[in-house]
Amino acid sequence: MSGTFAAVFAAIVLSGVAVFQLLLAAGVPWGRYAWGGTYEVLPTRLRRSSLVAVLIYTLAAAIILSRAGVVAIITDTRITHIGIWVLVVLFGIGVIMNALSRSKGERLWVPVVFLLSVLCFVVARSEPR
Repeated sequence: MSGTFAAVFAAIVLSGVAVFQLLLAAGVPWGRYAWGGTYEVLPTRLRRSSLVAVLIYTLAAAIILSRAGVVAIITDTRITHIGIWVLVVLFGIGVIMNALSRSKGERLWVPVVFLLSVLCFVVARSEPR
């Protein structure tokens, strides 16, 4: 798998996750799939957290796409090199955290986060453009 393909695929997956978070912030009753799975409709503080998550996922996509040379959003190669490895680790931790969740709904995220970790690893190991 090429780094370019992995980066684009990761950005598409992250876009889907960001849309999910936007919908949670808007009050869609899917809270059982996020933030511990305690609430059906998220309270205000968690809706705000969902909006922050959208920004974080957007930054992650920018790092991934920039590292693979798909776009030049972040041009400092030190940032993209370190950033992509941080994402590999964070998504790896996310796999464990979601797997250990008491929320059955949150455990559904395990394959998604695992996929993101693998895709980021492929981008990290690929030749930067």
